[in-house]
Order: sequence, then C-alpha cells, then structure tokens
Amino acid sequence: MPEHSSNIAVQFGAGNIGRGFIGALLAKSNYKVTFLDIDEEVVNTLNKQHAYKIEYLDIEKGSREIKNVHGALTGSPAMIDAIHEASIITTAVGANILKFIAPEICNALKARATRSPNLRTLNIIACENLVGNTSLLKDLILKSLAEEQDETIRKKTESYISQHVGFPNCCVDRIVPPYKGDAVLDVGVERFREWIVDETEMKKPYPEIDGMTLTKNLTAYVQRKLFTLNTGHAITAYLGFVKHYDTIDQAIADKDICSTVLAAMKESGAALVKEHSSIFNKEDHEQYINKILSRFKNPHVVDEIDRVGREPKRKLAVNDRLIGPCNMAAKYGLPVDHLLRGVAAAFLYWVHAEMEEDKSEEEVRKLVVETTEWKGDDERVGRVIENYRELEREWKSKQ
Repeated sequence: MPEHSSNIAVQFGAGNIGRGFIGALLAKSNYKVTFLDIDEEVVNTLNKQHAYKIEYLDIEKGSREIKNVHGALTGSPAMIDAIHEASIITTAVGANILKFIAPEICNALKARATRSPNLRTLNIIACENLVGNTSLLKDLILKSLAEEQDETIRKKTESYISQHVGFPNCCVDRIVPPYKGDAVLDVGVERFREWIVDETEMKKPYPEIDGMTLTKNLTAYVQRKLFTLNTGHAITAYLGFVKHYDTIDQAIADKDICSTVLAAMKESGAALVKEHSSIFNKEDHEQYINKILSRFKNPHVVDEIDRVGREPKRKLAVNDRLIGPCNMAAKYGLPVDHLLRGVAAAFLYWVHAEMEEDKSEEEVRKLVVETTEWKGDDERVGRVIENYRELEREWKSKQ
C-alpha cells in the first residue's frame, strides 16, 4: 500500500549534508525520503540498501542507522513522481546550485498542478547556508515558470503555487566534515544540530519533524548563528592562519586564539541580546557561546583552516559575520576590540593567502574602507590597520 503523501519527503542533494543532516531528520521522523542527486552510484546504492549509517564524531561516540530511504536521478521521471506525492521538499546542494535545480522543481510543480492535480499542501525549504535561502529558490522557480509558453499550464501552476506551496526560509547548523566510512553512504556528523524554520511562510498543515523548530522571528536566529558560530569560526580560522595552524581544533587549542575568539563572540553576543531582547537573554546566550566553543574544540571533527577561511571578501561583507556584529554593536555603543582583531586577521588572510601579495599600509587601508564601507576617519579603520600590522609581523616571523 503506498505511503500517504503527508509522510513522503524529497531531498535534493544526497551528499554528506543531505544524508547527515536534513534527510536523516526526515527519515527519523517517519518520512519516506527520496534523495535526488546526479551521482548514479549514490542513487543506485540508496535503492539497493534503502539505509545508511551515521557516525557521531564526538567525545561520546555512537552511530545510528537511517532507514526507509530511496534515490532518484535529478531530472528523471522518478523525480517527477516523487515530487508529485511529497508534502515537503528540502535541499542541501550548495547555494550556487539552486539555479540548476529550480527548473527541475518547476517542471515537477507543473506536473503536480496539471497531471491529476495533487492539491495537498507542499512546503519547499532550501536548507543552504545562505540568508534568504528559500526566497532565492522561490524566485528562481518563478523565473523558470515565467518562461513556460503554454499559458494554461503557466496559470494553473501559478495558482497552485500561490494556494498550496509554502516557501519558508530557514537557518541550519551542523558540522558535517569530509568523512570516509566503511560503506559508500556512511556519513560522519557532530551530534549538535539546529534547524530553525520561518513559520510565517509555511503552508498548513505544518510538517511534523523531530529536530525542526518553527519560529515567527527567523531573523533573530539567523543573526544569532551568523554573529556567533560563523563569527567565531571565521576568527578562529584567520588567527589560525596567522600562526600557521592547519585545522580549527589546532587553532582553538592555542590559548591566545581561544581567548580572542571567546571575547569576540561575547562582544557580538552583547549586541545580539540588545537587538533581540524579547527573544535572547545574556545567560542563555552565554550558554550558546560556550556550546559553540566546545564544538570548535571537538578533536573528532577535523575542519581545515583553508576551508573555513576561504572567500574572505564575502565574509567581510557589510552584513556578514565580521562587519555585521561590529555595526550592530556600534548601534548600542558597545566595545568591539576583539571583533576588530578578527577583522584584521581576515584582511591579512585575504591579502596573503588569496591575493598572495604584499600591500602597503595605504593599500590595505583603502581595501578596508572600500570593503567595510566605514569612513576613512572612522576609528575602527585605524584599529584594524594597527592589528593588521601586528598580525602581519607575527605571520611573517613564523614563515
């Protein structure tokens, strides 16, 4: 007897994050999960085994078998059939891949709207590490739909999406490092996981998923993660680069780095608690910071400095993990000494690791002003330059 559509899920992306995080939560919540991927070996193995193992990479060891899973190739008729019956679609493909899967989802929605119409609720959630993740996917789907030449199909699908499809943004957090297990589908993850979804953009009935938390103020949780986990992670990586460490756990084991990272997260935390006082309080946020720090120290999760530090220009964007908390703190007149040291380390990484060149102080100052959009006479610019010079001397002394 076929599964009822309310218990059927489709997960785009059968990589480590898809299998180790979102797909696993869906399967553990008694959903029949179809993973969609372009990797034929992974798809064939899923359809042969219908199960895989998760290993917990933590001080407290353990594993769990994930069952009732299936596979289908992206773009195949099996994909259309799976989406036709599903009540939830999730993605874990990387933000830059959404533009490629949006037309595939659009085609499946056309079929769902016009082929024996399934008018039950469907929620689509892009679980990518990107602010406004699902909004981006929705825009890409609607752009693809606008290219449909058959007016009847286009209008039916537009009406169907408007009435029956939810597109909630979300905030996801779980470290799923590169891992090689005994079998092809084995995946290693940390025990911690957080999946916060915007309730206001969902269609009822809401899916019941153990590990998914609904909120009416997603912005607060997005900023909490971005200005705590991502801030601390980035600063650990950039200060680790200065001292020529290879991995995050090596860097955070350095007492000076750990002290700076903790202080920086407390500075951003003070701003977050002020900004979102109706949701967060100082005591709970300090516990959150301490949990984040313990995750960085986990010796069983090997995360490379270069992986965490890559794309420093993006991470130095005005509203991102380094400049964002500095600006939020400025609203409340709060100190940012340690955050600015992290900012300086990020610029050092950008110049020496990515540009691979030396820059004069004036060139660095110009880069800082253009990137942060702070005025040239802003005291924060001067403090970044001071930290930059000091960190550069240290970096060069260890070469």
